Formats: sequence, structure tokens, C-alpha cells
Amino acid sequence: MQLENMPLFQALTTRMRWLHERQGVIAANVANADTPDYRARELNKPDFAALLRRSSERMTAATTHSDHMSAGAGAPDFRDEAPKSGGFDVSPTGNSVVLEEEMLKIAETSAAYQLASGLYGKHIAMLKSVIGRGR
Repeated sequence: MQLENMPLFQALTTRMRWLHERQGVIAANVANADTPDYRARELNKPDFAALLRRSSERMTAATTHSDHMSAGAGAPDFRDEAPKSGGFDVSPTGNSVVLEEEMLKIAETSAAYQLASGLYGKHIAMLKSVIGRGR
């Protein structure tokens, strides 16, 4: 079985991909902090809890062998960006980027990415241990 077919690894990969793309959107916001009429953007956040539940529900034994497991492939596409809503801080030039908020988002995104990649590594180590190669 390939790792990308395991629901947990699919969810972690999707989470890390979303965080990576979010970091790019935040960087674009910061880069355009002085651009007139620029509106801060944010990625639509997928429901990762639902993704995990959906992935675990799909896990069934395959017909070729009773020890095989299958899971559907395909991660959601979260590339559709939405304008930031609820922001009251708009400069006289029409720019809605608040650098303090963007810096907080960068720190939050970085911590979440470190957590997801740490979980990914721990689960790889657990699989290695199960097959006897963890030493």
C-alpha cells in the first residue's frame, strides 16, 4: 500500500498543501501592503475534520485480498481565494492589509505546518516500527 492512499496521510498532505498555499497568499498580502486599492485575501479553509471522517468512512477491505484496504483519492482544491471579510482597517488609499494581522497569520500557519509535518513523521516512524525497520 502506498502512503498517499492511506486516509491519515491524505489528510495530513492536504493540510500541509493548504498551509503552504495560505503562506503564499499571506506573503502576497504583505508584499502589497502599500499598493493602493489592494484588498487582503485569504484562502477558503477546508473542513479537515470532515475530510478525516470521510476518509475513514471510505476505508473498506478490497476484494482482491482480505488484508488490503482501499481509500478514494483526491484532495479538495482550495485555491479559490476569497476577499478578506470583516476588516474595518482600510487605509485612505483603499488598501485593507493590516500587517499585524498578517504577521499573526504567518506565525499561526508556520506552527500548524510544523505540527502537521511532525505528525506525518511520527506516523512514518510508527509504520517503520510495525514492519520492523524502526531501529
